Amino acid sequence: LPVYFIEPQHPAKFFWRGQFYGEHDDFRRFSFFCRAALEFLYRAGKKPDIIHCHDWQTAFI
Repeated sequence: LPVYFIEPQHPAKFFWRGQFYGEHDDFRRFSFFCRAALEFLYRAGKKPDIIHCHDWQTAFI
């Protein structure tokens, strides 16, 4: 079972702050992450039967 980890790189340092949640731009940060995950699947030619999404941060997927 392949497992892929995504480490977002963004000039605004969306994910390298003092805390994970409760920032004023959580919507933008987590929608950026979801888009990165979907873009990876598209570019890699992956068509998974299941995508495990955990908690509200991945709701956009």
